[in-house]
Amino acid sequence: MSRAALRLFVALDLPASAREAIVAATSPLLLALPDLRWTAPENLHCTLVFLGDVDPDAVPVLRDRLAAAAVSVEPFETRVDGFGRFPARGAARVVWARLDDPLATMGALAGAVGRHTTDLVATKDRPFTAHVTVARARRPVRISPQLLETPIDARAFPVTEITLYRSHLGGARPHPRYEALGTWGLGSRSVSVP
Repeated sequence: MSRAALRLFVALDLPASAREAIVAATSPLLLALPDLRWTAPENLHCTLVFLGDVDPDAVPVLRDRLAAAAVSVEPFETRVDGFGRFPARGAARVVWARLDDPLATMGALAGAVGRHTTDLVATKDRPFTAHVTVARARRPVRISPQLLETPIDARAFPVTEITLYRSHLGGARPHPRYEALGTWGLGSRSVSVP
């Protein structure tokens, strides 16, 4: 009998200062956009690759692949520098905070993770946008362009590792719970497995 699949994704964690800056900037938007489901502050992160449902037996190989992907990119800096939305036109389903990526380093890291895991999981091939999802809409909503111009007062921070997360959905909680299954340092062979 096979075990239940694990819902997994690979992400960059945000320091407390960046999460606090996003929460402070979104506070005025809560009343203006009441139909959105806002991400819990502890869940704010930047997804590099959503892996979807993964067979638990594939996780040891996946860990090795993520270590190889992490080694391929050196640590770098980024900062939260504004808001955006998906889709870019018409009614929106997602509001996000943009991460500065002028040298496309995050895009390269997401690409490395995708290349190293492509034979293990079926991922969607879409262009990478360096962002942190801050809210989702059950039904598409109209968002004023002025709301997306709300400034975010955030300092630059170093990105030094990637984390493999398991997403626990449902239950009595209003938000998903994320469980770290492993962390890999960028540009090194260091690994931390909880």
